[in-house]
Amino acid sequence: MKKVWEKLKKTTIFFKFMVVYSVLLIIAVIVLLVWEWGALKDYQTDYDTRYAEAKERAEQGNTLCIDEYVKQYTRDFHKQLLLENIDEDNLYYTDEQLVEYKLSSLDFDNISYEKNEGNYLENRPVYDIKAGDEVIATVTLTSGSIDEFGFNTWKISGASVDASIEYVDTVELTVENGMSVYVDDAAVEEKYITEESTIVSNIYDRVVELAGEEEKLFTYKLSGLINADDIKVLDETGNEILYVENEGVREYVSRPDEATVEQCTTYADAIVQAYVLYTNRWSTMDQMLAYTVSGSAASSAIKRADDSVVYTRKPSTIEYTSKLVDNIHKVSDELFYCDVVYEIEKKVSGKPVNEFIKFTLLIRKQGDSWLLEDMAYNE
Repeated sequence: MKKVWEKLKKTTIFFKFMVVYSVLLIIAVIVLLVWEWGALKDYQTDYDTRYAEAKERAEQGNTLCIDEYVKQYTRDFHKQLLLENIDEDNLYYTDEQLVEYKLSSLDFDNISYEKNEGNYLENRPVYDIKAGDEVIATVTLTSGSIDEFGFNTWKISGASVDASIEYVDTVELTVENGMSVYVDDAAVEEKYITEESTIVSNIYDRVVELAGEEEKLFTYKLSGLINADDIKVLDETGNEILYVENEGVREYVSRPDEATVEQCTTYADAIVQAYVLYTNRWSTMDQMLAYTVSGSAASSAIKRADDSVVYTRKPSTIEYTSKLVDNIHKVSDELFYCDVVYEIEKKVSGKPVNEFIKFTLLIRKQGDSWLLEDMAYNE
């Protein structure tokens, strides 16, 4: 050992350097090999993972693609699709209003999808996206590129939604001849008229004959997003017409002023009372005819009824339980019609009898008198 040590002390500095260098080099190679082995092992693990995922995607087919798409299908996502698909202009609502209206009824907590059986093909799958039970979009998939492992991929090629106005609730209203409809001071175009009809009345034909023209009604359908206060209907003189709600439809019908209503009610009441007296044999046919236009349909009806009136038992008393003159419609300064509903209680042979009088009366001015032109019984 002493001899070895003596020899080492006699070696040159260069030799010593080479020994140290060799040792360090061996250590570095060992470290590099260990690192390279770890890197190769990590790469292989990552490759195996990505390969397994790609293989799983390929085995699952297009369903993985639609699954991932549905995960991002939120309210905001659908809103953007709707805004992108609105392609019609309308004076009565904004795109934002329409979209918010559609979104308000959708259940975005329950988004799902199902095959669109009518359009689904293996090489072009089509799915319906549903919010709750309602289909809100239709998505089409196409075959994408081949991935790094040689597997086929799928991608979304398009999504369609229906943003049309037909799915918005509508405001339905009817107006008469000569009336104009405005929304926020803008005149509503005739394209919004969905129906043209005539006033329904049992004596309408006679009204047309006397008036010389039909009284038409026009039905409009407007967006339900319109503020009700922004809808106005004006008559030919520019006066605003108020509406009456009837089974969800706003009816804009010209109505006489209070003075006219009072006058028409008085005329109708006198005629009804004359009719009640006559049909209960408290007056004569001639007295009743004095309230009808000579030669009119009403006078003819009174004359025909005379044969049956003579067989009517005359009551000892007649009392009016209720009186109603309604739906007064002024056709002109000399012609109007209305509905009357009267209930009377009378005693016949000492027994009380209730009777209802329900007619539509057409009343016409003759000189200074208002007389019955025609009448029709109402159920």
